Amino acid sequence: MAYQIGFGGVIYAIMPTLFYSIGGTVLLVWGSSDQTNSWAIWVGILFYVLLYFLPSLIANDIKYRIKELSNVEPADKNIPVRHPHAFLIGLVNLFMGITVIGWLIVLFWAMTPGTIVIPRQLEKYFD
Repeated sequence: MAYQIGFGGVIYAIMPTLFYSIGGTVLLVWGSSDQTNSWAIWVGILFYVLLYFLPSLIANDIKYRIKELSNVEPADKNIPVRHPHAFLIGLVNLFMGITVIGWLIVLFWAMTPGTIVIPRQLEKYFD
């Protein structure tokens, strides 16, 4: 089953971006100010790694963008609905995400899935 999705869900990209960037900065500054808080440096680095791969994470599960799938049964919650180009988004994010413009392009691409294929197990929610 094909389903059309336009650009949207920007709030789902802005909130984690702010959380990971501010949280990572706070943890890095706090961890570098005192030797006893070295764990904060590692957690801050982890925040920045998650921020770097945020477009790939968004592309790998876009189920939250489909209204009909907002109330799925618990047994169907783990069935992913992926962006049609999730693998390519991951590759471009890995190699070009280091540049700010590359990261923004990949984020925009992840937020614009176009026509996606709904897995057979989830088609029952569209009747």
